[in-house]
Amino acid sequence: MTNISSIRDRVKAVIVKNLELPILPAGIGDNTALFAPGLVGGLELDSLAAIEIVVGLSREFRINLDEIPKESFLNVSSLADYIAKKLETAATDDPTEPK
Repeated sequence: MTNISSIRDRVKAVIVKNLELPILPAGIGDNTALFAPGLVGGLELDSLAAIEIVVGLSREFRINLDEIPKESFLNVSSLADYIAKKLETAATDDPTEPK
């Protein structure tokens, strides 16, 4: 069982670090829109930022994230939910784990 709160915190840290944002990870709300304009409370990220996020998350969680659905990039919560599912799938598919 994965701790979704911990995953959200790690996602926020990756976003701040990889994009060199001038904010603390705690400054990003779980439901803050990642690609919406700042005027509506979003982070105003672009497609290049999405690539940087994917690379950072792949390294952070040690999983392959090459095909993240667009809807998983809505906010931190949707990204964390997607990663939690990937981690659970990876754990059940791990041939080194005893069955």
